[in-house]
Amino acid sequence: MHAHLQAKLRLAPTELFTRGACHIYARALKRRFPNLQLRRAGSQIRDGVGTQSAEGQHVYCYTDGVLLDVSGIIPEENLLKEHQWAAWDCTEDDLFTVYQESDKGPLNRWRQYLDEEFVARATSVADCYISSRTEEIHSALSNMKGRKV
Repeated sequence: MHAHLQAKLRLAPTELFTRGACHIYARALKRRFPNLQLRRAGSQIRDGVGTQSAEGQHVYCYTDGVLLDVSGIIPEENLLKEHQWAAWDCTEDDLFTVYQESDKGPLNRWRQYLDEEFVARATSVADCYISSRTEEIHSALSNMKGRKV
């Protein structure tokens, strides 16, 4: 594993999952709460043939107008307005399919890290962090949506 990724794993969970591993946290959260939808947000860019494609800068879980990430639960539109982004549904396959190689290891289409060891270790951190907050997350979702998750 590249030293850059090793350094990321030494960060606190809130920093790790806001500095290059949000896709890993989102997948772990989706696995814990299967009714959530994976989403990615970012700016729109033009590809070489003039069609619109998305440059993803953040990945999170979504349900009924709210996003869930390591920072908490907020209305999705707050994030989108703040950064002037759009959002798209995505799948686990979208996020964890290698698209290209870099000097720091494999990347997905949106240049998020997919080094096998990094993903495994960050997933373990995400699972532990989510486990420590499961009741808080469940309660907040229930309160916001007025129904069980």
